[in-house]
Amino acid sequence: MGYKVVGLEEAERHSGGIWGICSKWVNFSVTLEESMKQCMNLNLVRGRQTWYCSRVYVSLHSSTRKTLWGYLGDLKGRINHPLSLVGDFNDILIPPRQGGRVFSHL
Repeated sequence: MGYKVVGLEEAERHSGGIWGICSKWVNFSVTLEESMKQCMNLNLVRGRQTWYCSRVYVSLHSSTRKTLWGYLGDLKGRINHPLSLVGDFNDILIPPRQGGRVFSHL
């Protein structure tokens, strides 16, 4: 299909699961730097340019979310390149749009 798997974090029960895939024809290299259940860090390099893309699946459970935010804070301190976060943050900005769940802040 023209894609290669760079990394994979399996789902646990009915939540999570992160796939890192990219086209085989991209003009930059993509490697898995590290991963955990809620986050996969990809290193992207083209020539002298390096950047990171962290793919996230944020848990619905606050204690697990706190672990992720701590991890991302540590990651930010360890790298000196641009970082983007993409994924499912399991959060709703405007409470009336939530559709059935009880809204609460951390």
